[in-house]
Amino acid sequence: MCVQKLGATLKRLSFDFEARWGHPVVMVETFTDPARHVGTCYKASNFTELGTTSGYGRVAGRFVHHGEQKAYWVRHLRADAATLLTASFDHPRLTTRRTMNAIDLNRLDLDSSEGLLARLESVPDPRDPRGIRHRLSVILAIAVLATLRGATSLM
Repeated sequence: MCVQKLGATLKRLSFDFEARWGHPVVMVETFTDPARHVGTCYKASNFTELGTTSGYGRVAGRFVHHGEQKAYWVRHLRADAATLLTASFDHPRLTTRRTMNAIDLNRLDLDSSEGLLARLESVPDPRDPRGIRHRLSVILAIAVLATLRGATSLM
């Protein structure tokens, strides 16, 4: 029963996601708690166990170490998923109509002394230093690159 429901869900997932968000899903991931079960349903549904987590979880938007490692599982929804996910950014099969005319990020100067990251490093960071996990320049770069590729919202 579990395998049938999971299989039916996975068959529809990419189609439904593309209808809503404009691009397909080529791989899915999930986690299991080895102390509770061994992931038999995922094994039967052709998921691959890649290893274990470091024992962190999200609590109120922050990562907290709880020490309970989880098993990490993935399943490709397409035979060419690994090729698509490791190709130069953006593979044409993952490009939506909305981003077809956007800037080619493979040609953008990101890391030279005059590149985007160097310029963003000069932006002053107004955040309280306590609790900062990522450099402001990296966060800004992600937002800039997403916008250049056609993103118009956080969704």
